[in-house]
Amino acid sequence: MFLIRLWNYQFRMRNSPCEHKTSHAAAVTPEELAEEFDTFSTSHPKDLVRIRYDWLRSVAEKIQLLLAT
Repeated sequence: MFLIRLWNYQFRMRNSPCEHKTSHAAAVTPEELAEEFDTFSTSHPKDLVRIRYDWLRSVAEKIQLLLAT
């Protein structure tokens, strides 16, 4: 088994299998970052929080409709 492992070592991958381009981490908007790192007792205005929850409700509604059909 050691010799097989030694033989296969020359065929190993040279590059990392995880690419930073596939994660879309660079496409995050400042609005999404502010939402992600907001404190528990929010420091944002109530209107902005209401917009976030409305968006979340609309996404949940789309998922429920997709699962119901």
